Amino acid sequence: MSTLTLKKDSTTTATYSYTYDDSGNITGKYVYAYTTGTLPSTYQDHISYGYSTGAWGDMLTSYDAKKKKKKKKQADRNGFGLLLIC
Repeated sequence: MSTLTLKKDSTTTATYSYTYDDSGNITGKYVYAYTTGTLPSTYQDHISYGYSTGAWGDMLTSYDAKKKKKKKKQADRNGFGLLLIC
């Protein structure tokens, strides 16, 4: 199975690194400052993906839950009471 593990994008001035589980599901996306060499030791942003551990192991159950909570709190503070998933 082929998977994208590294993308260097000079137009967005970022380098992206991806991690996968044994089934080929993406488990993480890391954003680094753009580099043409070795990845920096620290990343600028991280997005995590979670999957079911039951019969449907490929079923996405979470997408960067930390960011969703932050957006929900912001929406609640604005008085809308909506869960924003972007």
